[in-house]
Amino acid sequence: RRLARRGSRFHARLPKGHDGRAQPAGSVLVYASPAPPGGEPYLEVWKDASNEEAFLTVRHAFGSGRALFVMNREGSRIQAHLSEGLPFQDAITYFLGPVLGCLLRLRQVTCLHAGVAVIGGRALALIGPKGSGKSTTVAALAYLGCEVLSDDIAVLAEAADGFLVQPGYPQLRLRQEILPVLPDPQGTELPRILSFADKRFQRLSTAPAAPRWKFQPVPVPLGAVFLLSERGPLESPVVVRLTAPEGLLALSGNVYPDYQREPDEHHRDFRFLGRLSRAVPVCRLSLPDDLGRILSTGEAIRQEFLGIRT
Repeated sequence: RRLARRGSRFHARLPKGHDGRAQPAGSVLVYASPAPPGGEPYLEVWKDASNEEAFLTVRHAFGSGRALFVMNREGSRIQAHLSEGLPFQDAITYFLGPVLGCLLRLRQVTCLHAGVAVIGGRALALIGPKGSGKSTTVAALAYLGCEVLSDDIAVLAEAADGFLVQPGYPQLRLRQEILPVLPDPQGTELPRILSFADKRFQRLSTAPAAPRWKFQPVPVPLGAVFLLSERGPLESPVVVRLTAPEGLLALSGNVYPDYQREPDEHHRDFRFLGRLSRAVPVCRLSLPDDLGRILSTGEAIRQEFLGIRT
């Protein structure tokens, strides 16, 4: 957030003679997002195991614009280089998502690809594949008055009496089609999260009296993890508790990011998530496929969560 406010420090030009297209010298490609027709991937991650100071490079490209984020092996420093033609909001969005995810991975912090809401003083983490409805479900809970702890990345920490989820940043990502379903005077005036995507940013408030769209700025104990499954012709949400081994598999499949882990990191995550799956309920959540019922669905999820005990 500090970088976003002080954009002049963040908006450094690409190194002289570098257009942001070339493969970083000595590195190998460890991840590339799908490319649009006739274009290049929006996101690529490169690793140079022999370079302590430029160990990981994350590159975002859109049109003629490029952004390079270069991290050292310890995850103690990020160098950001932006070209002309790249919307600054795009750079901030990638910085707050994949780049920070990679940085946390370098610092040996286990994260889940999840949206997190606070219900009754405990955190509910919603995991699942891209497009499964994590942010949409968190948005429904936020509209009903629950606080949002994090969107997209759930940073986990093990404490003496359980597991904590760290707060993210005070914004929620909303799909375009959900805006008419959640009555709000801001409506379609919400800013885009990316210049080429339909998702919008909903600003969250830390004011205690805010009736909805509230942000929780302090860590909260994790109460349960819900794995979103395929939507179907249901009357109401269906929550089924998984066994600890099933929960471990579900959690392991939703580690964020999962494209730059070394073998020892897999082992560390597996042990960490094994302890989590034994201590915290992990459930499969099936949702109705009617988006128009998202608020009643959110209320049903809230009641299901309040009835869960570790």
